[in-house]
Amino acid sequence: MVISGVLTFLNAPVRYYENIFFQNQDRGAVLAGVNAWVFHSGVWLRVSEWDRDAVTPFRARLAGIVSLIVWTCVVVAGRMIAYNWFDKIAK
Repeated sequence: MVISGVLTFLNAPVRYYENIFFQNQDRGAVLAGVNAWVFHSGVWLRVSEWDRDAVTPFRARLAGIVSLIVWTCVVVAGRMIAYNWFDKIAK
C-alpha cells in the first residue's frame, strides 16, 4: 500500500499535494500513528492488569474507538482523492 501510494504520488506530486482529500489522508495517518504511540507508551504498559478487571479500561477502549474512526477517515479520504471537486488544476 505504501509503495503504490508513493508511486502514485510521484506521478503528479503538485496535483496530489494540493488535493484536500490527500492532505486529510496524510493528517489522519499521522494522527493514527500518534494514537498508537500514546496507547503503547501509556495504556499498554498496564495490560497485565486487564485480565483481573471485569471491564476493559476506559483509556484502552477510547484508543480503540479513536483508531477505528481515524482509519475509517483515512480510507474514505484516500478513496475520495480521485473525486476532488476542489481541484485547481484543469483535468
